[in-house]
Amino acid sequence: MSGARARSPMAPPRRAPDRAATARGFTLFEVLLAIALLAVLLAGVWGGLSAATRAVRFGDARDARLDAMRATQDFLRRQLAQALPLPYEIDPHGGQPEVFDGAPTSMRFLAPLPGYLARGGPYLQTLKLVRDGDAYALTLDYARWNGPAARAPAADEPPEVLLTGIRGGRFAYRGIGRDGRMGEWVPAWPRATRPPALVRIELDLGERGRVDWPVLETPLRLGQGAVGPATFNYGKRR
Repeated sequence: MSGARARSPMAPPRRAPDRAATARGFTLFEVLLAIALLAVLLAGVWGGLSAATRAVRFGDARDARLDAMRATQDFLRRQLAQALPLPYEIDPHGGQPEVFDGAPTSMRFLAPLPGYLARGGPYLQTLKLVRDGDAYALTLDYARWNGPAARAPAADEPPEVLLTGIRGGRFAYRGIGRDGRMGEWVPAWPRATRPPALVRIELDLGERGRVDWPVLETPLRLGQGAVGPATFNYGKRR
């Protein structure tokens, strides 16, 4: 027999090591570290989703604001271009016919309305800035005109709100002088017998760098229906 000790045939077989007994579990530090890494990952994903959501909402709000501004500008250009140089009221004191009345934050004129607002024919329209909470709103009052009378007709319908969220604004008017040249912009054209040649509408939307209101300058219709001499009087009554 060799030097190696022979195994007795009656000896019990060797048992394999118990893996469950020898396996090492995660330590508390490792568990906490995994939770912390998962929290950082979830925070990053949540931040990205929140930023994307805000960007989409901002874009939608900006697009809606731009659409409202463009629609308002198109509407005003059309209405002012269709202003009729016809008297809508006769001054009971002086007997002067009133064709256009312009103030720094309001103006009144005769013009037809779109079909979705009226049934046709001229309407006495009043465009004005009114207080709306902490801001202003641009509104349009209108009443059907049945010819010059002692008093202008009163609005039967609630005012049409054209634009909201306005920080401030002003209107200006420009006419042709007696020398045939364009005059300076003036803040009022009060109860004139002839309309101005140009109207300017400036609004501050309070959104610099986001949505700005382009200054609106539009001509008014000049025709033989206007009352008085062929030259304008810069808003002063004759």
